[in-house]
Amino acid sequence: MTFIARQPKSDNVIEYDQLTGDDNYFGFYQGENIYGWQADGTGGNNNYIGVNVEGSDNTVRHQQLHNWHDVNTDIQGDGNTVWSNQQNWGAKTIDLTINNDDNTVNIDQRGGGQTANHTATITLDGTYGTNLSLNQSGSTQKSYTLNQFCTTAGGCSVSVTQSN
Repeated sequence: MTFIARQPKSDNVIEYDQLTGDDNYFGFYQGENIYGWQADGTGGNNNYIGVNVEGSDNTVRHQQLHNWHDVNTDIQGDGNTVWSNQQNWGAKTIDLTINNDDNTVNIDQRGGGQTANHTATITLDGTYGTNLSLNQSGSTQKSYTLNQFCTTAGGCSVSVTQSN
């Protein structure tokens, strides 16, 4: 199953509960102008994505551009690959829970403004999996909470970068 949602303007909300299926690919893109990306802050603002994925090969992509971003994703196991990009102005928050299998997670929160805190809360369940890369950059407050229970045997690996 392939599902892609694109929302170009402000006050975007995407919510899906119990997306299921084999070979699933879910792409959620907010803040996109149909004629291309806008770099001047006039694109989509106040973006929210809430997704619950129930098993199989799961590839989930989030991209939120412009002002004030919030992602809440819960994945109930199997192949798991998550790519999340939140950038430009305003606060950026991601809450990601994966109740396990193979996990590969790349999260990039960048951009700023004085009130543009970057916050990530990540839970990756145990008995293998992981390979997490978290990048938080910009002249803002940055914080993350990581609950990771891998228990090794060919799994794990965490990289966190926080920079201006």
